[in-house]
Amino acid sequence: MATRKPAVPAEGPVSELLEKVLPGKSKRARILRDQILAFCCDFSAKTVLLRGPIGAGKSTVARAIGFVRRVAPLSLEPAKRLIGDVRYDGLGKIDFTLMTWYVELALTGLSDTLAESQLFGVGKKVATGVDEKPGIFELARIGRAGGGDAGAALTGGIVFLDEVGDFPAALQGKLLPVLSGGVFYRTGGEGDTKYEQTFGGVTISATWKNLDADKFRGDLLSRITQHVIEVPGLGERQEDLAVIVTQMEEDILARHRAEIERVCGADGEVDRGFWRDLADALRPLTREEKKAVLEVDWARYGNMRGLTYALERILLQGGDAREVVATLEPISSAHASASGGARGLLAALLARRPGPGGLAKHVRGIEVEQRRALRALLQGDSAARAALVDALKLQKAKLVHQLQQLDRSRRQTRGRRRK
Repeated sequence: MATRKPAVPAEGPVSELLEKVLPGKSKRARILRDQILAFCCDFSAKTVLLRGPIGAGKSTVARAIGFVRRVAPLSLEPAKRLIGDVRYDGLGKIDFTLMTWYVELALTGLSDTLAESQLFGVGKKVATGVDEKPGIFELARIGRAGGGDAGAALTGGIVFLDEVGDFPAALQGKLLPVLSGGVFYRTGGEGDTKYEQTFGGVTISATWKNLDADKFRGDLLSRITQHVIEVPGLGERQEDLAVIVTQMEEDILARHRAEIERVCGADGEVDRGFWRDLADALRPLTREEKKAVLEVDWARYGNMRGLTYALERILLQGGDAREVVATLEPISSAHASASGGARGLLAALLARRPGPGGLAKHVRGIEVEQRRALRALLQGDSAARAALVDALKLQKAKLVHQLQQLDRSRRQTRGRRRK
């Protein structure tokens, strides 16, 4: 039997890194890690959309892509050195401040003017007190530390646009040439060669919403969704929850103890004995506390984000686990709709327009919509197709034909019933 060729020269260390950043043995966790690695190995792939419920860890996935894209081309020893230098900020989150080739921007709440200056930079003095400055695409291309950045040169720069569903409509025409490798300009410097920019790196977008074709230009939406990675909520990773909780509580305690040590060393008048005794008194979850945490449907409470908040209150503030859980505020059904399962179906039903027919007809309508969405995703995302072929042991050559047949059998069955 022929030996499988590694996906990247340092496949072992890279896979270990991904498993540490995105822990879990569930099928969904493995598919997610495989999709990240597949995208990072395709150097021609320049855009990817991360889609999943609120709090599922899309920013963690974005940082993982940013780092793996940097180390994927390297030979074994250089890759191991870079991976060894990685710091973690909470559960598996790579400290992106070390990634000088990676820049992220949350789009929610930004005015059109502020979003434009953050994205594309400011060329000429466009208002009093506003100086020239680079935008995030330019910063990623040259590296936040300045010229000569090896990570920026290798990746071309990586930009993460969080909550792309809130992207201002007025700026969509200006974003398209960025993602297409064309020329764009700093704000106020349009047409001036001094402010001409191009971006050949990777743009990662994320959203919990279903991107609306009525609100997005078709050509821009097509570009953003060229590759799609579904980031599962905790409702789809129930078998990973115990591992996630254990790692998360270890991270929270270690981070808090490290912060206490930093404070104790910052000023000679700090009461070191008091604070170090407090650090020594910190303890992991009891069996009963862990049981209470594992019984919660965390998709209702913000997935990883809600779980982190609850564990911090239990571990650092001495809160009773069941009382902490009882005080949590559920997220809205719209936010939860991407979390899948029965609650996801209920959220989708609540969001539908009223119409004739009973519950069964609405459920069938949602199923048809999901089939069409799945077909569109698989037709446009080679990494998703590869993961599906592997997971279901399908024949790759027949998958394209089977995608076309995805809805046809249901339509044919419905037609026979009418006769």
